[in-house]
Amino acid sequence: MKKTTLTISIFVAMLALGAGGVNRADPMGTAFTYQGFLTTATGMDYSKLTPLLVEAVKALKIKADEREKQHAEKDVIIERLQEENQALSKRLAAIESLVEQLAGEGKELNNEGF
Repeated sequence: MKKTTLTISIFVAMLALGAGGVNRADPMGTAFTYQGFLTTATGMDYSKLTPLLVEAVKALKIKADEREKQHAEKDVIIERLQEENQALSKRLAAIESLVEQLAGEGKELNNEGF
């Protein structure tokens, strides 16, 4: 797991659990900080969250680009296999036609022999 993803996961888990150190300015415990992020019962300091979100978007972009590249590679493979399948189908049809012709000639020879 990449550092950015791990950081986001830990941050979300901390928010969900309400864990963290008590803010000294809030002795009642209604706010907590986690790696410089201040969260209160009424809201959060989003300006400190922006760099984390930017890094998360960058990581997602990289992941999306990788998947797009894999998808393009698979499309090329599928196209090649479809062409190969068509060629093999044509060969099979030609072989079946020859087998039918040979079978027909064999029946004619058997009938003439008697």
